[in-house]
Amino acid sequence: MKPAAIKRGFTLIELLVVIAIIAILVAIILPAVQQARAAARRAACKSNLKQIGLALHNYVDVHGVFPPGGLDEQVTNRESWGWGAFILPQLDRKPLFDKMAVNERRLTEVLADTSPDSGRTLLQTVLSIFICPSDETSPGSRMDGGRMNGGTGRHFRGLSQVPRDFRVSKSNYIGVVGYGDIARERNDGVLFINGTIGFNDMRDGQTYTFLVGERDKVCAQGAWCGNRNPTGAGPQGADYTGGRVSRPLNMPDNRNHRCTEGFSSQHVGGAQFLFVDGHVDFINENIDFNNPRDANWNNPRVFIPRFRNDAWALGLYQRLGMRDDKQAIDEF
Repeated sequence: MKPAAIKRGFTLIELLVVIAIIAILVAIILPAVQQARAAARRAACKSNLKQIGLALHNYVDVHGVFPPGGLDEQVTNRESWGWGAFILPQLDRKPLFDKMAVNERRLTEVLADTSPDSGRTLLQTVLSIFICPSDETSPGSRMDGGRMNGGTGRHFRGLSQVPRDFRVSKSNYIGVVGYGDIARERNDGVLFINGTIGFNDMRDGQTYTFLVGERDKVCAQGAWCGNRNPTGAGPQGADYTGGRVSRPLNMPDNRNHRCTEGFSSQHVGGAQFLFVDGHVDFINENIDFNNPRDANWNNPRVFIPRFRNDAWALGLYQRLGMRDDKQAIDEF
């Protein structure tokens, strides 16, 4: 008679050791996977900005100047087109540009038009070129050619009287108006309201001048189509398409809508900016920041002429956002 086979198994201690080893491996691998995903999203975001830069350069080739950051017809609450809508042909979106008739109709008219082929639903077209993958979109929204149901963009209930819950498609890429108030028609950046700035106006050099920066959902992002009220400052004004460098990068909170006029991102430690010459750099949120003593950035409409006398006191961040501060910039 053969002896019974001995059944072998794990002891409790062996099982606990195996579980501990697996937990350690997961703890090591998971952060690496997350970092790899974050790096991929950041690379895709950078690619978007480069394509937008190329489109803006092509626009200048055709028109001689950069598009205006937005339009202000001096009518309160009249929704108006922004720079993102003007460069749609250069982004291979001419059919959308033509359907909205950007050159023939005001944005207010398109918003008031309820027809599916030429009206407000076109403004809900989600364009992935304007969305940073690191910034969350609404669940179920479809990219490129789809529509957002509700969406994550800004509301546009102005003169057009669209429903209060109507939202346009968002944009994470905001034009740099410069230092002064975002509603100013004369500013020292590039993509400001009613601007007509060309390459010859870059007195500080194209390599050292911001053109477009990021803004995330925490700070209300923006809209590629235009502005809800170009005559007003945030949170429902010209900040839909423009931001200013007199707000710190990546402000820690949005109390009183403080960061809706600035720049921010979901990338760790900073945000990406497109420069006038077409290159894209990641700007650290701890970059040198300083507003001159006579420019009250808590009251953005105060823009004292004596500011030029204090230009030497500008922080590096401010100088990069201005095209003509006449202050030397070293490598950064």
